[in-house]
Amino acid sequence: NDILGKNYSNKNILNLLNNSKYHQKIIMLVSHEPNVSSLGGLLLIPNKEHIFNFRESAVMSLYFPSLPEPGKGTLNFFYQPDDLIALINSE
Repeated sequence: NDILGKNYSNKNILNLLNNSKYHQKIIMLVSHEPNVSSLGGLLLIPNKEHIFNFRESAVMSLYFPSLPEPGKGTLNFFYQPDDLIALINSE
């Protein structure tokens, strides 16, 4: 099952996360388009996909009080590659 490839859907990803024996309250999304902005938007605001523009190497952290569900996530951070480089260079 190629859940991150040709069989990708937000529903399949949510099922994978919710059926894992390793339930996590914090999820990191690291990728780029076409799918990750849709997933990130859906997890934060139901029915509002594509509110973020994930460039290659962007990273988002989401917190969930229980199982990940649409609209139940809280944004911890969202960094684009330039933000990460600035953080590294600020030391």
